[in-house]
Amino acid sequence: MAYLLGWLDRGPAWGLGVGGLAVAVVGWIDDRVGLSAGLRLVAQVAAASWLVALLGGVHSVDAGVMRLPLGPLGSALAVLSIVWSTNLYNFMDGIDGIAGVEAVCVASVGGALLLLSGANGLALVALVIAAASAGFLVWNRPPARIFMGDAGSGLLGFMLAGLAFAGEKEGAPALIWVILLGAFVADATIVVARRMMRGEPWYTAHRSHLYQRLVQSGWSHGKVDGAVLGTNLVLSLLAAAAWRWRGFLPWALAVGVVGVGVAYVFMERRFSPTSGSTLLLPDR
Repeated sequence: MAYLLGWLDRGPAWGLGVGGLAVAVVGWIDDRVGLSAGLRLVAQVAAASWLVALLGGVHSVDAGVMRLPLGPLGSALAVLSIVWSTNLYNFMDGIDGIAGVEAVCVASVGGALLLLSGANGLALVALVIAAASAGFLVWNRPPARIFMGDAGSGLLGFMLAGLAFAGEKEGAPALIWVILLGAFVADATIVVARRMMRGEPWYTAHRSHLYQRLVQSGWSHGKVDGAVLGTNLVLSLLAAAAWRWRGFLPWALAVGVVGVGVAYVFMERRFSPTSGSTLLLPDR
């Protein structure tokens, strides 16, 4: 729609559209018949590479106090970031409502900042994602009646990361989206890093994410979703301040990373699963 209205250039339109469709189709097939982790990864890398190529590559990023030159490494890092976002969103879609709450918060605030940056087409895409996620959340809130599966969660992760790098070209720093996605980035990254250090396959299903541990310790799905919402409200204020005062961006990023990290460790230690708990839910 944004492309047809002339608000979105061909590059981001085709990059987000075709790349997102590819990720969604692969996720749908995986939901139906199952695919190997390697095959899913190849498809995700191809979709991310397609998007970054149509964006003209990513050779630098706005770090607030300066524009950080990355050269050829920038595009590779962008592809890696998009693939990671695609997977982390899938990892975090494990209880009722959590993925929808995150998408509504991140896409709505990100869309507003894109709009303020003059990136009307990208803003429209983000706000449509927020609206669609809000509609989905009506049926996915606890107790959920429908689930997004790999097709939906992977698509959301791909689109949000894609919007971040597309927005970088329009004056909206991609690093702001790292702040907005801080709750999901922290939980998924810390857990995967731990599993890799222990020599465990990071891509297999497990029950060690913080949100899963909270449920195991007795929290309801709604209470966990509320904690994610509260975290996102704080991160949204940090992101808005970083957009308004660009020199504050590295400090906002640091405060967000440290703050979420400290909160993660506190919650993990304070609310460890009860002994012998069997309240485990399947990944979706």
